[in-house]
Amino acid sequence: VREDIKYNDLTKGFPEETKDCDLIFLDPPYYNLKAKDYIPESVSSFEINKFRKFIDNLAKDCYKTIKKNGIVTYIIQNYYVKFASIDEYIDFIDEGIKSFKDSGFKLVNRINCPQTSQVYQPQDVKRAQEQKGMLNLIRDLLIFKKWTSN
Repeated sequence: VREDIKYNDLTKGFPEETKDCDLIFLDPPYYNLKAKDYIPESVSSFEINKFRKFIDNLAKDCYKTIKKNGIVTYIIQNYYVKFASIDEYIDFIDEGIKSFKDSGFKLVNRINCPQTSQVYQPQDVKRAQEQKGMLNLIRDLLIFKKWTSN
């Protein structure tokens, strides 16, 4: 908590004072992966299609907010969702690339940011062993640029 940090709900867009900024760094919740660490009203509580729509809108809002030739970075990881009626591997990295490209950005770099196994709880490791599944330790930092011809 710092006085110079202001609260903003990105589901409603960026604040006016961010218009024409040079850089936007995004590290949103990885869908509901850590929903218990966020307030109940956060995007981490959205159902999957609403979360996807949020990312699409976020990319569009970034394009409207960032200045010409500005950079947007977006760190995200893929996720295997298994609860309720969902049982699928979701490629959030490729979905994010598509959302930002569809909004007008060009992908200029993709950096792998592996995590250590310490980010998982012992029960996660045990479940992966029992189900003969893998722990997802890969995140990517996607770097986009708002290219202009001028």
